[in-house]
Amino acid sequence: MNLIILNQSEILDGGILHLLQDDPRLIHIINILKLSKGDTFKAGVLGNSFGIATIQCISSNHMIAQYDIISSKVDQHYPIHLFLGSVRPLVMKRLLKDITSMGVDTLSLFTSDKGERSYLESSLWKNNQFEEHVIEGLSQAVSINPPTIQRYNSLSEALQTYTASSYAYILDPYAKKTWREEFSAHNRQSAIDSIYLIIGSERGFSQEEMHLAQQKEFLPISITPRILRTETATIATLTLASQLFA
Repeated sequence: MNLIILNQSEILDGGILHLLQDDPRLIHIINILKLSKGDTFKAGVLGNSFGIATIQCISSNHMIAQYDIISSKVDQHYPIHLFLGSVRPLVMKRLLKDITSMGVDTLSLFTSDKGERSYLESSLWKNNQFEEHVIEGLSQAVSINPPTIQRYNSLSEALQTYTASSYAYILDPYAKKTWREEFSAHNRQSAIDSIYLIIGSERGFSQEEMHLAQQKEFLPISITPRILRTETATIATLTLASQLFA
């Protein structure tokens, strides 16, 4: 944890923070950071502030700390909007963490024609369990600004939220246009305000999905002719996309 993430409801009057036994954050503070009374650690309140917490008392059962705000400026996302075909829950847990840490603005998950419908109905999505992995991503990136995450039954349903953009792409290893060609210095005539990306599940897209995306003016684009796992393709593409705004 590079940042201890807090909810506003956990900050009591006077900036007092109280963590109880079995809280993963308390376990991290004791076992990994090895902090004691008087020590400080970096903390952040979701959507609110960054600060420093000073430990007033600590044991394996509980901790009381004083949280003092350093900045109320919330970090900003990259204007990247990702439509992602659903993957196995174990892989999705890792992707939620990594996508969050990379600063994506919106994540729209959809069940692809060739994907498993059960993936977006797994226990990961019950009782907001997925938020644990989003928090991990925020902590890793030292961020207090989670992405907006939505789930959809199909790509068609997901794209109902889409409004036309000059920079919209569907990842396809067989596409004639490559990422390098599209975003070479020669082709970039103006600043990019936002980018929309569609990445498929492990089995790829159906012909109907490709046709739908192109009807919506998503340009097929390739980052490599190699067939990548969804997890690898996602991280690679987001890395390239984030560089457009760096």
